[in-house]
Amino acid sequence: MTPVLPPGPLSTYRRMRELAGVEPDRTAVSARGADGGWSSLTRAELVALAEAQAARLLAEPPGPYTVVALPNGIGFFVAVLASWWAGRTPLVVPPESTAPELVRLFSSVGRPREEIFAFDGSELVAPVRDASAPTTAGRTAATVAVGAAEPAVAWYLPSGGSTSLPRLVPVPGRPADQLSGQSTLLGAVGWRPDADHLVLGPLSHAAPFTCALTGLVHGNHVVLVDRFAPGAVRDAVRRVPPTWCQLTPHQMAVIGADPAFLRSFGARLAGLLHTAAPCPAAVKRLWMDSIGADRVYELYASTQMVGAVVSRGTDWLQRPGTVGRPYMTQVRILDEKGLVLPPGQVGEVYLRTAGTRRLSAAQTGHLRGRPGGYFSVGDLGYLDEDGFLFLVDRVDDVIIVGGANVSAREVEQTLVAHPAVGEALVVGRPDRLLGQRVHALVVPADAESVPDTTDLRAHCAGLLAPHKVPTSIEVIAEFERSHAGKIQRFRYR
Repeated sequence: MTPVLPPGPLSTYRRMRELAGVEPDRTAVSARGADGGWSSLTRAELVALAEAQAARLLAEPPGPYTVVALPNGIGFFVAVLASWWAGRTPLVVPPESTAPELVRLFSSVGRPREEIFAFDGSELVAPVRDASAPTTAGRTAATVAVGAAEPAVAWYLPSGGSTSLPRLVPVPGRPADQLSGQSTLLGAVGWRPDADHLVLGPLSHAAPFTCALTGLVHGNHVVLVDRFAPGAVRDAVRRVPPTWCQLTPHQMAVIGADPAFLRSFGARLAGLLHTAAPCPAAVKRLWMDSIGADRVYELYASTQMVGAVVSRGTDWLQRPGTVGRPYMTQVRILDEKGLVLPPGQVGEVYLRTAGTRRLSAAQTGHLRGRPGGYFSVGDLGYLDEDGFLFLVDRVDDVIIVGGANVSAREVEQTLVAHPAVGEALVVGRPDRLLGQRVHALVVPADAESVPDTTDLRAHCAGLLAPHKVPTSIEVIAEFERSHAGKIQRFRYR
């Protein structure tokens, strides 16, 4: 059974109880359902419901995990809080996951399936175990010590799924400790404990999950939509104009396509944090022009939570392309032998925090590690003389053409600079003579106009060395994206 840590003054249970005690009738969460209807819970109502479900969970046979497979909604928060307050680690999986996807996700947990309980936010679903297994369902809530201890592993979330098939990634440490650290980080990017906090991404993805749970446990009014769609977002903004929001560049581009809506969306924003993927310069400038560069922040981090790098819009204007400076994190750029590279030289980006130094080998087996507690998620980049980080590519996205390295990101940036291209993806395809060749996929900037591929290759030839120019270009209507909205690059290789 997973070890649990004793409760402390910042346990999620105590914090939520304190919030409910101070302002019991203040709205804690509002959610828009798939039918367009809204539901809300006050702080007192949320705590009472999560307590009741934690008691039900504790009345079942002991186990280290619960499975939370829910869409965005109040039930998701109840399920996660109940899991923590019962001393169990939530395994968060996308609700639309297929059976083969679930098999792949659970394969990384390393626990028998019979120890995993499913929890849908309103009731405990029959656990996946032998029907003849003993049960203690007769225990009553009065005998259950809800909130007595939090799990030592805060949660498992699916990896982003942009470069490979997703797997469940553990985040070690008490939930309260993890969320306390996140609140410190979010405080540096415009977030405040009294925020009207809009969540547009799926809660099964790292950034929406950590931001939303941090906000909830620290006093925000968290506003959820069931899915990212223009109508749902407009409805949410009309209902509760946000003072803080985390977005992906794709979401920023969709919202920014309507200038009037962009103005209403940003009317009260004290901070906007964008994550998950590189943000096109034009999209970033659009938002900075609308709400102010000092309110637009970028975070470079990962599901594995091995460190954080933060950039404010004003930093980016001075150093276009930077993802910022380390925040409570140390960054090293290492070559293939593990030697530290000087400023300006490209190598693999490794991060270290006080937390990563304490990770065990079992907790870091899924990461690329170096001595001293440094870990990488496979990004290539460099530091400038002032310690600002610039990302160049991913290790997996370097295409080797006849022995020469080609940065997929460099070619993509060249393609999207063409006025006919809205989005671009560049991958390596097998080649009998060269080993790999450069293949590009593009989405038109205008759905009514198809780019001429010969013209696109000529455009690239004027800006790139010959071996970097795509040998083939494919025009598609749109890219297939993960549950988190990321382009699933591995599907196009």
